[in-house]
This record gives sequence, C-alpha cells and structure tokens, in this order.
Amino acid sequence: MSNPSQPVVWVLVADGDSARVVTPSAREGQFHTVESFQHAGTGAHHGAASRLDPHAQAKQRYAASIAEALDRQVAAYTQLVLVAPPHTLHDLREALGKQATAKVVDSLNKDLVKLNDHDVSGHLAKWWLVPA
Repeated sequence: MSNPSQPVVWVLVADGDSARVVTPSAREGQFHTVESFQHAGTGAHHGAASRLDPHAQAKQRYAASIAEALDRQVAAYTQLVLVAPPHTLHDLREALGKQATAKVVDSLNKDLVKLNDHDVSGHLAKWWLVPA
C-alpha cells in the first residue's frame, strides 16, 4: 500500500519522436519506466502549426498526443515533472489540460530520452523521494 502523504511523482522524459514516464523506485536514486508513448504521427492540427514544416507539425502533434494521455491519466500521479528539449517542452506545456498543468512541479530543459533508466536517474535525483 502506498503512503498517502508521499506524492506519486511522474517524470515525463520526451523529445519530438519518443517519450516515456519514469518514476522513483524503491532503490535510492533509481527511476524506472512506468509508461511509454508510441509516436503515431497523427493528431489534431493547430492553427500555428500550419506555418511549420511537416516534420515540425508531426512533432507538435506528437507532443499534443502525449499531453492528452497525461490528461487522461491525471489521477495516477500527484506531481508531474517535464523533461524535454525547448520546443517539445513548450508544445507539452501548451497542450496539457488544466488538471495536469496544476500538477507540474518542475521542468528540465534537456533531451534525455535516449538515456536508459539507470543513466537518466543521475539527472533526476532531485525528484527521488525517500521511502516512508
């Protein structure tokens, strides 16, 4: 059973082509993947996207699809940290719904998506919580 006083932290590690959610594990300083997002290449078009090249549009639609998934799963986490390069971070923030946005506690402007869970943990130690 989880400790109700300790938040459930989800860290979204994303770029324009792939994304996953990692969360602190029971081992100090270690994170593990709890959710992966597949790049579908489809989604709603946004007015501003029409001025972008097709590759940039696809990345923006992908960020919007990740935001929609985070919105649907908002009850699963109490805190959300966004880790992505600048354009993806911006697109994610723009696309998140009110409830998910309210749970964003921090962000990191870095592209860590290609790192495995062990290597990404060193960059995310700030959000590791001591088990109760």
